Amino acid sequence: MKIVDLEIAFQVFPFIIPLVTAVVGWVLGYYLGLRSQKIQSLQRYVIETVKEQYPPLLSEVQRNSEYLDDFLEKPFEEFHFSVLTQFLKKGLGALMKKHHADLFQSVSYFSEKIKPSFEELNTLRLGAHEKLYRMWQAYVYESLPAIYRDSSNNITGDLIRAVGRDNVLSELLIGDYNSMAKKVERCIDEKTSWIRNRESRKPYVIKGISVGEIDYKKITESLIEKAKPTIMDMLKVYAYLKEQNDTEIKGRLLPLLQKYISNPV
Repeated sequence: MKIVDLEIAFQVFPFIIPLVTAVVGWVLGYYLGLRSQKIQSLQRYVIETVKEQYPPLLSEVQRNSEYLDDFLEKPFEEFHFSVLTQFLKKGLGALMKKHHADLFQSVSYFSEKIKPSFEELNTLRLGAHEKLYRMWQAYVYESLPAIYRDSSNNITGDLIRAVGRDNVLSELLIGDYNSMAKKVERCIDEKTSWIRNRESRKPYVIKGISVGEIDYKKITESLIEKAKPTIMDMLKVYAYLKEQNDTEIKGRLLPLLQKYISNPV
């Protein structure tokens, strides 16, 4: 290289360094700016998704948890997890897995290990109404004096199928057989009172007709014995769910949902 070229290079060099530095700085700034914008956009998406999707999920889990707490005393509510089902169908589990890994783990455990038992308890409860109705109706019909047998359908329906003051499913679940006996007697009396009133106006002595006595104690004891296998199946599933409700649902799933609703990112 000629001496003249070197002199020119040395003269130009001080101007090139700032220029190169400026270009590099601009490129890095542009890249970092894009990266920052992407991070901010992702954060906004996560926040908006959490605010929209997590509260309904929290409400659904809380509601079913409360239903389970009251199940023995009020075994009439059906457990539903439609919000959770739709949440997973939308593919939002992937977002949860990426940004809230511990919550995703808890939701996955719930979906795979706990939710099926809720569905099983639904099936057992509904099945108990129909199964016990059929067994009880046949027994009540045969156990009542002939003059009252036409009331056996209404009696059995009120005791096990209808949601009302005479339904005895709760008493069977908690083993409160004294209260059940009172309900059975009251239900039979109320459903057969019209027959007694009608027959009381007839001259039985002349006709030689006897209304007949009802053995409430024997009927109640037989209803309990016939129901025990069905009730035990329900209690077995309930016991598992109660344990999971106290440990996994209340102890982990619900607190994690509340945590990320408050702080999505």
